[in-house]
Amino acid sequence: MAARNLPIPRSAPITDTIIGTNAYGATITVTRHGPEFPGGERTEWVAWDRVNPDGSRERWAERITGYRLKTLADELDKIHAQLVLTAAGATRTRTV
Repeated sequence: MAARNLPIPRSAPITDTIIGTNAYGATITVTRHGPEFPGGERTEWVAWDRVNPDGSRERWAERITGYRLKTLADELDKIHAQLVLTAAGATRTRTV
């Protein structure tokens, strides 16, 4: 579940970044951070930053553990594909 002010550890490296413009003209940046192992459990974070055409901004983050880690790559692939379909397109950077 998304949380507005969820802290992402500074030690968690950025491993995936998607930047694009959605169909409504908002610039979307999605970053994947991690993995980290707090308490021994693999944990990753996904942070969203949306800048709307009127200049307003929304940010939120989500902590990902357990089963969702298995589907996270597919979820990010779908987000990238949706942004690529817009006229402005999208870029993606992955760190392996």
